[in-house]
Amino acid sequence: RPKTRIFACERGPVLEVATLLSVMAPVEALGPSSPVSKRRALEGALFSGGLSPKLKRLPSLSEDLSTDASSPSPRKGFPLSPSPSPTRRLLRKSSSVLSSCSVLSTKSWFEDGVAVEDAVPADKELVKKSLAVELVVLADVKPHSKEVQSDVAMAALLEQVRVLSEDCFQDNCLLGCSKRGGWRITLLASGMDCGEDAVLLAFIVYRVKPDAQCVSISKLAVPEGHRRRGYGQILIQWVVQYAQGLSDISHVGLSSLAEAIKFYQRLGFKKIFDLTPKNVDDDEEFFPGQVYMELKVWKARGRRGTGARRTK
Repeated sequence: RPKTRIFACERGPVLEVATLLSVMAPVEALGPSSPVSKRRALEGALFSGGLSPKLKRLPSLSEDLSTDASSPSPRKGFPLSPSPSPTRRLLRKSSSVLSSCSVLSTKSWFEDGVAVEDAVPADKELVKKSLAVELVVLADVKPHSKEVQSDVAMAALLEQVRVLSEDCFQDNCLLGCSKRGGWRITLLASGMDCGEDAVLLAFIVYRVKPDAQCVSISKLAVPEGHRRRGYGQILIQWVVQYAQGLSDISHVGLSSLAEAIKFYQRLGFKKIFDLTPKNVDDDEEFFPGQVYMELKVWKARGRRGTGARRTK
């Protein structure tokens, strides 16, 4: 069994992953498709602050200003982000990660959800190389807190999350990750001692639903340059471990695309029912072919949940 250890730091509870990658099973596939986010054409204007508030809310803009009315819409629940603050703009220019490339994923989740969620078999050679990298799970990050925003490494990571989220989901998921929004976010990162050069390896967005005794997973994304290393699976497994520590939670739930069913089954999830526009949650957008899946959380004696299950 791989060894992990939890330690405290200024950023809160952190889980260091030492050798988890070496024992991970290959994984498979997620997601159908939709057009890639075209916000790249607006990016320069957004950072200069030259666009009106109305124009900043536009979800996309292609080079020829054409649109495809038949394309699926982005997942709802998170509004587009406003222009970055001067601090964020400075980090973007100085960070080696963001200054070298303004796009962390060339395809959106709607175009290639399989790649975005890193739901493909891990490449053995890439896994071996990644074992030399110190991986850190930053649990339940509070992106709007002063403590987090004042930390150079965390600010750099959050900027990468914003860029990746807009590339993949055409919105900024950080805006919904607050006490009011109800969503939570956990990051997988490396280079935390490198300040502005800290590197985002993956992020996962989830919500705790005590009434349903469920931890619901909403979004999972891995930057294009760090895929085929099993980072997506690491965060899925972290959520399961996190749910095991909650006394009022009996299962982890998610909406899986047809191509991802086998992947989640290998991780212990079971198909419960097919999703329809009528039974999809209000805070989620229906996507054809999705299946609701659950993984029952096993706890120590005396802490097991009642096994409540979401109904159709």
